Amino acid sequence: MNHRSRTATIVLLGAIASCAAACGAGAHAKVTVNTPARSASAASPKPSTRYRASTTAPRSSPPACDSLTCGPSSAPPHCPAHQLEPSFTGSYCGPVPTAGNGLGPSGECTGRETTPPCGPGMIVGRYYAYTLPGRCDGRLILDGRRWLSELPPPTPVPDMYVWVRLGPSDQHAGFISPNGSVGFDIDSGQPPPVCSKPPVTVHFPIPSPST
Repeated sequence: MNHRSRTATIVLLGAIASCAAACGAGAHAKVTVNTPARSASAASPKPSTRYRASTTAPRSSPPACDSLTCGPSSAPPHCPAHQLEPSFTGSYCGPVPTAGNGLGPSGECTGRETTPPCGPGMIVGRYYAYTLPGRCDGRLILDGRRWLSELPPPTPVPDMYVWVRLGPSDQHAGFISPNGSVGFDIDSGQPPPVCSKPPVTVHFPIPSPST
């Protein structure tokens, strides 16, 4: 080996040794990072005021049920098919009423009848076909007696076919129909309701156009 080659070899070995020493020192070097220690209170933050209030406050009772939150009240039951006995519980159910047995117009009672419902002999709790007079004073004849309607019309109206019965005793009566239900009181001579005057319609002549 000549002098130049020996010198190059020595330089190369020295470089390798220097690199090994530097790399070994870097491989075993320990890096220490100083960070501030966190306190126990910082490590576990306290719950917010809102959270503590929601966990400790008593739970309020649910709102009361009303038509808005629980819906409307239950509708009246449908009428049974082919119901023979009339009834009225919020709405009418039963056959269509027919004319009464009176001798007056449309079967209206006159007081000369001898069989119920115009004449005497009605059975308590039994329904009878009846022609309700449209008198505005509420006077009517039933079971051979004179009665007063508890809710007469304010002005005369056409007669109406209804179902009448006595009940709960023979001192009380009333009618039911698809138009509603009203009770009757025995006419003991009390003054009847005063009929309202029908509205007056005034007709003004229309002048003819001038020519």
